[in-house]
Amino acid sequence: MTNINEKREVIIDSFSGDSGVFKQYPKDIVSIAIVNDGTSDLVIDLGYCKVAVKPDEVFDDNIAPQKSFGIQTNGPFRSIVRGEC
Repeated sequence: MTNINEKREVIIDSFSGDSGVFKQYPKDIVSIAIVNDGTSDLVIDLGYCKVAVKPDEVFDDNIAPQKSFGIQTNGPFRSIVRGEC
């Protein structure tokens, strides 16, 4: 088990939806997890690149530190956003 003091990321937001959204935060986010519960591709727009998430797939990875990102979709999804401790 990892000691909490060794963790560098904490959850700063969780949300779900069924349409596109633009999220902005007061401090840098460093990791995103998204579950695509829909029947068509979901696209995460990080500004410097776009990531397609297929239906029933999960994206859970670190990203370049930034304060915002967008989700383009017309289907349901769930998301967790992480920032530095």
